[in-house]
Amino acid sequence: MPLTSSGDPNTTTYPIGTSAITVSGYSFPWVGTSGVEYFVESLWEGAGYNLGVRSDGTTSGNSVEIEGLGGPNFLLSVNEDGARAEQFKVSLVGSGAFIEDSINTGEVNLTSNIIKGNLYEDDADFTAVKLASYVDKLSTLGVSVDRIAAGNGQVLPLGANPRFIKAVQGTYGLAGGDNGAPGAGAAADTALIGDSSVEPKTGMQSLSNDILNISIGIVPGITSQNVQNNLITLAENTQNFIALVSPPLGIGTTQDAIDWHNGQSDTRTAAFNNSYGACYWPWVKTFNTFDGLDTWYDPVIFAARQMAFTDEIAEAWFAPAGYIRGRLTKPTEVEVNLNQGDRDSLYSGGNAINPIANFPQQGITIFGQRTLQRDPTSLDRVNIRRLMIVIRKILLSSTRRFVFEPNDSITWEKIENVVNPLLDDISRRRGITEYAVICDETTNTPLRVDRNELWCKVLIKPTKAAEVVIFELNLTNQSANIS
Repeated sequence: MPLTSSGDPNTTTYPIGTSAITVSGYSFPWVGTSGVEYFVESLWEGAGYNLGVRSDGTTSGNSVEIEGLGGPNFLLSVNEDGARAEQFKVSLVGSGAFIEDSINTGEVNLTSNIIKGNLYEDDADFTAVKLASYVDKLSTLGVSVDRIAAGNGQVLPLGANPRFIKAVQGTYGLAGGDNGAPGAGAAADTALIGDSSVEPKTGMQSLSNDILNISIGIVPGITSQNVQNNLITLAENTQNFIALVSPPLGIGTTQDAIDWHNGQSDTRTAAFNNSYGACYWPWVKTFNTFDGLDTWYDPVIFAARQMAFTDEIAEAWFAPAGYIRGRLTKPTEVEVNLNQGDRDSLYSGGNAINPIANFPQQGITIFGQRTLQRDPTSLDRVNIRRLMIVIRKILLSSTRRFVFEPNDSITWEKIENVVNPLLDDISRRRGITEYAVICDETTNTPLRVDRNELWCKVLIKPTKAAEVVIFELNLTNQSANIS
């Protein structure tokens, strides 16, 4: 067309090339310095609109496809990542449905959710003109008919008026914008990390919002050290969610993945060590129904999916792993096939990568639930960290009404009466095995009361997951009593 994603049509952002407007077999641009082009722009500012190909061969970005229907009518389809997202029946003559009428009526009443279009004259002081008819267009632009170039290089004779104007069939990719592809550098990282000092907050900083009430945070496909570290730091600062990360696609062997998460690789120089993060590997292949291709996907997508699935069929404090809650039914292949030794290396010896294994009979399964904390405490497991996130949110929401109440024994007792049933409910749902709530003069000393503080101590014994099941077999003689 040519197509572009953003910019001022007065600049070279809109390169003039072979026009997509055809006049009864003859094509624009005009002979001379002026030309006429139909430009399509992205509606939204930002990254990811340019048509391109990912490293795995899949299509990325947007494109517009023109399909003739006979006469002046044609179909205009808008594709996202190779898949059709919108389709419009349009025309360029008479009282037909002009492109701009179909995809954007003026600048306000938008029909398409993806693109807008305008016809431009390639002059310094361009004018955007609806192509009501061929003759009107010529008159408006002040271009004489003898300047129309024919496809064979000849010039049409004076007064040669074609029957109608139509767009050339083909697929045209959006170009000229900033794709912001993963790993594009510091600028892309900065955009993803965002800014918490502005309102509204940008990037991942927008997750720091209690109204959202999120419990899982991922930035799939992005393996930049800065982005991943900031996501985990945000999870720790807010204490509202757990951040999931993974090594890059094609990292290599099991040892390469271990070195990466220990900060001993070219793409990561700092080791992970935080209970608010969890790491999953390897990547998995899934059939993409939109473009009809098998595509490699970041495993954090499926880790998050299994956590949501666990919340639905069980509780947040159940381990999102194993054959019951960790089996992946959509992926068809794993990037690296892990044997028992690989899984042990990833999951033990101070390492904290949750393996995704392809078992011959059970299928592809998440077979680990470690957080990125290296110290051997209860919080080195995903189910315990998620339990504590849930308990914190419940306690905050249920006891907020006691703020500004008298700091005395009556209020202390009321708080205990609220918290005890909540923890008892979690205990009955197998989240904790034992608990105690203490809110009295021992926790609220005179010094704390003078500081206008009310303290409540909650002691919890979380229910651990059985990650190793051991059977002790003893062989006895026939005379032994084993009852």
